[in-house]
Amino acid sequence: MVPAILLGLFIAFMPLYGIQLITVLILALILKVNLPIIVGLQFISNPITLVPIYVAN
Repeated sequence: MVPAILLGLFIAFMPLYGIQLITVLILALILKVNLPIIVGLQFISNPITLVPIYVAN
């Protein structure tokens, strides 16, 4: 459970907006971590990087 939380939060706060979910799905299957936890954490986004990325699109 701890590796899923660690990886989930790490990917959630990276500026990979739009491909976070796909990235963690692949990582969860490769590293065999808790899939619901790591996917659920992707709905927590970094508000500092979210606005500039949204405006750039």
